[in-house]
Amino acid sequence: AANGVSYTATTSGTYRCVITNVCGTYTSNSITVTTTAVPVGSISANGNTAFCTGASVLLSAVPGSAGTTYQWKKNGNVISSANSTTYNAVTSGSYTIAVTNNGCTSNSNVIVVSVYTAVPSKPGTISHINGNKVCPGDVRIYSINPVLNTVSYSWQPPAGSNVISGQGTTSITVSYTSSFQNNDSLRVAAVNSCGTGLVKAL
Repeated sequence: AANGVSYTATTSGTYRCVITNVCGTYTSNSITVTTTAVPVGSISANGNTAFCTGASVLLSAVPGSAGTTYQWKKNGNVISSANSTTYNAVTSGSYTIAVTNNGCTSNSNVIVVSVYTAVPSKPGTISHINGNKVCPGDVRIYSINPVLNTVSYSWQPPAGSNVISGQGTTSITVSYTSSFQNNDSLRVAAVNSCGTGLVKAL
């Protein structure tokens, strides 16, 4: 019940206070309260968010009603003059937008953009267990340390073998078939949006 000396208004309307004592009843002045829905803060990328230097990705926000303002941010910092519903990102960072309408502000989801300047380096040593000798029917696990600025890894198994799991990652499982002749190498290269780096062989 709203019977105290204060009241917290949460919905739109015109509010008055009626005061009653032994001398009679008195009605206060009125106050009109208008509530505004929080604007939608949501962004999406119109393309790949990982690319090589010289490319870009267009980020878009959901347009709001008349009077809505927009402020793009990178890594939490305001981007000067970036006040429309779209922003063309050309550098690495975490992008968001603050959408404001009638004093209510909503912060969007985060989109991470990764910009690469060159192909990745050559992977280091290919590690494995159970020794170098492999026979038809064997299954082996191979791995490398992560390579900086890499999106995925391209493994090429020796002739007569198959990658049965892990392709694209730093660790794979290889199955050797009956046609394996032990005259080929296992190869791996790191890949990003600029291309494929040098191949490491075992």
